[in-house]
Amino acid sequence: GFSVRRGSICLVRATHEILERKSAKTMLFVMEAMTVALSITIPAMILFSEHIFLAQSYDLSLYLFFGASLYGIGAAINGACALGTLNQLMNGKIEYVATIFGLAAGFMVFLNFDLIYTLQKLKNTNHAKLNIFLFIPLMFLVWSVVWLQIIKFVKQSKVSKLNKFKQYLISPVARDFVGVSIFGFCSGVLYLLLGRSWDYTKFIMEIEEYLHAGVFPETSIFPVLTTTFALITGMAIATIMSKSFKFQHSTLRVFASRFLSGGLMGIAIGFIPGGNDTIILHGIPGIAFHAPVALMTMMIAIAAVFIIRKRIKTISFDKAVK
Repeated sequence: GFSVRRGSICLVRATHEILERKSAKTMLFVMEAMTVALSITIPAMILFSEHIFLAQSYDLSLYLFFGASLYGIGAAINGACALGTLNQLMNGKIEYVATIFGLAAGFMVFLNFDLIYTLQKLKNTNHAKLNIFLFIPLMFLVWSVVWLQIIKFVKQSKVSKLNKFKQYLISPVARDFVGVSIFGFCSGVLYLLLGRSWDYTKFIMEIEEYLHAGVFPETSIFPVLTTTFALITGMAIATIMSKSFKFQHSTLRVFASRFLSGGLMGIAIGFIPGGNDTIILHGIPGIAFHAPVALMTMMIAIAAVFIIRKRIKTISFDKAVK
């Protein structure tokens, strides 16, 4: 939680940077976190294959693409993904509480259509072991990109090599690099410890599934409750230390917008299943084949919303000028 806050990890922010600033800094950090997690989980899965299991993979169906696209649209309208929503709350934007309530309400709507039983049939474990060897090249590719960025930064500094390295260590880029690396490390270790998703989106899903079915959970939800609480606590500590919390007033209209966009994300998490936090913290570290596909689909949907919104603003401006 502390490192998520320090690294400002958010899929919406990453997509916006690529489109508007022509920079992939945040996206690089997201990929770095996932790669660090893979560096922990892949060796463990190879060495202890009888004890460490892969995350559940799902078929690349229309359900998955629809859910990921709907989630991306909702996140873009909301202005933040699942992790970004918590970051915005820590900034003092209280209206993002409505996003979390909307997410819960949206998933309850999904449950009432009983589609969850259809989606259970789409689980695919036929090529689970092969997934490891597909993810290994990706892991090394991302690590290469990260180190090339470090080398580029050091070369551009107009000081001696030793001073260049010292300058890099105290730079904001290095702080983010370390923070995101810790995030990836914790993600990988928690996957190995729990063997299940521990993100807050999945926590909301499990609670509502139990309420909808009217049965007591077979497995304890205490570990996920603990990790969810620890995630928020870590983010709060980082906020206090950086003194970045500033309460911001909002309007009922904004609260309604956050709730509706959260609702879209809530319906979508049933189809994926889970949010982008589930994918980053569980799907990819667990070598789920559908996870990177869902993540890319989300980003394409977010980018589409930004492009359409920009186009509408341009047309409105042109009309105003005329």
